[in-house]
Amino acid sequence: MKNYLEVKNLCYAHYKQPLCLKDVTFSMKKNETLVVVGFDDMGKTTLLNCVSGFDDRYFGNVLLEEVDIKNIPDEDKGFSILYEEPILINGTIEKNLDFVCKTLGIKKEREEKEDLILKFGLEGKLKSKVKNLSYAERVKLNLARIWIKQPRFVFIDDIFRNLTAEESAEILGLVQEVTKNSTNIIVFSKDTVLKNREIVNNFKNNKLLYLNNSVGRLYKNFAEFEKSCVDLNATLFFDYYKVVNGACYVEDGAYFFVDNTGVHFKFDKEFNKKFNNVKLDVIEGEDTVFVFKKELNLELYKNNDVNTYFKEGLIMMFAKLDGSRII
Repeated sequence: MKNYLEVKNLCYAHYKQPLCLKDVTFSMKKNETLVVVGFDDMGKTTLLNCVSGFDDRYFGNVLLEEVDIKNIPDEDKGFSILYEEPILINGTIEKNLDFVCKTLGIKKEREEKEDLILKFGLEGKLKSKVKNLSYAERVKLNLARIWIKQPRFVFIDDIFRNLTAEESAEILGLVQEVTKNSTNIIVFSKDTVLKNREIVNNFKNNKLLYLNNSVGRLYKNFAEFEKSCVDLNATLFFDYYKVVNGACYVEDGAYFFVDNTGVHFKFDKEFNKKFNNVKLDVIEGEDTVFVFKKELNLELYKNNDVNTYFKEGLIMMFAKLDGSRII
């Protein structure tokens, strides 16, 4: 089967800023869903804007069915985007639905619109003003608008991070209904992954693109992604807060650390003495080496008790060196 969407060596930088996307490359089959995991200010929304053609100030190629999206008129792309903050027009729910219908050249009778908002959990609110809706209700309205359009490609930008668990469960069902016949890119922030794993787990078998420090790494699913990390929670936590105590390299099978003052020391009994002979352990991640108290209960990770873990268990963390270069 041919690729439906191809993104090749996508690079993007905001005005007078360093690259926020560097050589990002991936492809998608028709009706496939790609999950994008990233941190705040790591280019998640920028990626959606570039791939959708909303922002064409990028380098590289974005091809839809082997055609450069820059050469496809907006009305022929069949794209719909639901941003973290839903974009709606002023006025009532009915006015928003009518606006979409008008752009499509169709008309829905009042009864049809009532049925539609019932389907999307907005019963009895046809005349309600958008400004009076809750965040969850605005998301539902935007999903209803997308459902009317029946687009062939849907982009969803981390809408779950601002929802309660109950709201998330309801809106997940609506997202699955809206996207069941389309190709989709769904973004999750680090906050959503840490706090709302039940929602994220519904996409655990989907291909995953991990954005970090402008680079995109592709994984066949969440399980493969997690195996590449010390632990998903730890990696996301540290990447986000940039807590680094120095660097680490491996020589003859032993760990050597370089602290922020430039002092080199080996991970051995002498190293333990620095911490009053507390038994320590080293866990190696993809880009980072963590030093922990050996007796720490690793089950805390699985319980998402991140704060307790780092307060009680972390001694230091180090960026891994590849030769003389920090990865």
